[in-house]
Amino acid sequence: MTMLLACGGDDAGQSSSGTEGTPTSAGMTGSSSGASSGLAGTVSTSTQGGSSGADTTEGGDDTEGTGPAPAGRGSIEFFGNGGLYGDRVLIELDDPATTEPGPPIDVGGTDFTIELWIRPDPAANDNPAIACGGTNDWVTSNIIVDRDRHSQAPSFGIGIAGGVIVWAVQGEAGDPWSMCGTTDVLDGDWHHIAVQRRRSDGYLWLFVDGQLDADVDGPDGDVSYPDDGQPMDVCPGGACDYSDPFLAIGAEKHGYEGISYTGLVDELRLSSTLRHDGGGYEPPSTPYVADDATVGLFHFDDGSGSVASDASPNGSDGTLVLGGDPEGPVWSQADPWG
Repeated sequence: MTMLLACGGDDAGQSSSGTEGTPTSAGMTGSSSGASSGLAGTVSTSTQGGSSGADTTEGGDDTEGTGPAPAGRGSIEFFGNGGLYGDRVLIELDDPATTEPGPPIDVGGTDFTIELWIRPDPAANDNPAIACGGTNDWVTSNIIVDRDRHSQAPSFGIGIAGGVIVWAVQGEAGDPWSMCGTTDVLDGDWHHIAVQRRRSDGYLWLFVDGQLDADVDGPDGDVSYPDDGQPMDVCPGGACDYSDPFLAIGAEKHGYEGISYTGLVDELRLSSTLRHDGGGYEPPSTPYVADDATVGLFHFDDGSGSVASDASPNGSDGTLVLGGDPEGPVWSQADPWG
């Protein structure tokens, strides 16, 4: 357990004031290079079906940024067993050899929103409930999105623990907050997840299927990846340069066992604005279309190859890093509307 908790920075209490929870970011409608490590093998395709429990009514807050479906439809599937380097998608955020700013997808210096569809494997994502609140215990969840820095702040991530979504942020000062939802997402259906953070005060929101699931006054400060960040030599693979300066999708990024996600992911969108107000929204009924606030957009409909294409104008393509038995990730024909 000590090894698992070492994935994040120092734990410190962060009290919630329960203050004003209404987003006020401009652009709210309600509505690079790939990683170079660990590539091997041929990416296969899953034919797993796409039955969906998603609400497909379009409208509400989320009308802008959706549109006609791309020519291809699909998703990506992870098996939760990639070990040190495999079964994940890596998106580069920083070059530790320079102090140049990272790409726009390196969110956290302004307001931001992360949205995605997931269909978790109910049996495999069985890590227990965590201690919610001023802890870094999210690192023991089944991790879906990982922007951790090993033993350093700031960081953030999304996982599943005790059957609910966990949305966690560690501020500039190393103060963590792990916020737990209440909605069971291990029912075998697709679920739309949206998390967001207001830069001015650190306020956090978590939505599941368009409904507000939790909110709190979270840690303050800039939580983007530091332009002068230097990975430490404390990771399971040695120096953390293979993991720290990347956004990892579908897995715990450093290579610890038993804390990665198993299931499907689709329509990952990162935005430099607050997309939703506290009243909720209708989950999108079609794939997203990039708008001015979109800094990263992954339809995961590539279908073959080792590149997860970024459909935003910024070109921050992800790289499929293969590993595990069965080997993952794999392309899938399933999607939330199929």
